[in-house]
Amino acid sequence: MAKPATTTTGSAAVVAAAQGKAKPSHTEVLKRRVERVKRLKEFKKKRKQKFQQVKAAAKKIPRSERTAVKKAKVKNQKKNEVPAELDTAEVKAEKKRIHDLKIAAKRDRRQKRKDVKKNKKKKKMAGVEERKEKRVAERNARKAVKAETGSN
Repeated sequence: MAKPATTTTGSAAVVAAAQGKAKPSHTEVLKRRVERVKRLKEFKKKRKQKFQQVKAAAKKIPRSERTAVKKAKVKNQKKNEVPAELDTAEVKAEKKRIHDLKIAAKRDRRQKRKDVKKNKKKKKMAGVEERKEKRVAERNARKAVKAETGSN
C-alpha cells in the first residue's frame, strides 16, 4: 500500500484508503479530534459526579451505624483468636521447636552450599599449588646449575 501523498496520515487516512474512499480532509480530522476531547471531558465529569454521590450517600449514614460496623468487625477478630486450650505452654513450646527446626534446616542447607563452593575452590587451587611447586623446583634447579658453573 502506497503512503498518502499529503501530510495528514494516521488511522483515519489509513481506514479511508482501505475502504477505497477519499481521504478525510484536515478540517474533518480536527473536528473528530475536538469531538473526542468533548466526549472524554463529559465522561470524566459524569464519573466525578458519581463519585461525589457515593461520598454524599456515605455521609448520610449516621456515625453510630458506621462505628457499629467497625465494632462488629473487631468482634469477629476476637472470635478468630486462639482458644484457651491451644494457648498452653506445651503447645507454644511445640510451635517454637518446629520453628527452630525449620531455621536449623535452612542454616544447614546454606552451609552445605557454602561447603560445596569451598571444595570446588580447593580442588581448583590444588592444581594451581602443584604447578607453583613445580615452577619453584625448576627455578631452584636452574639457580643451582648457575651456581655450579659460576656464571651470573
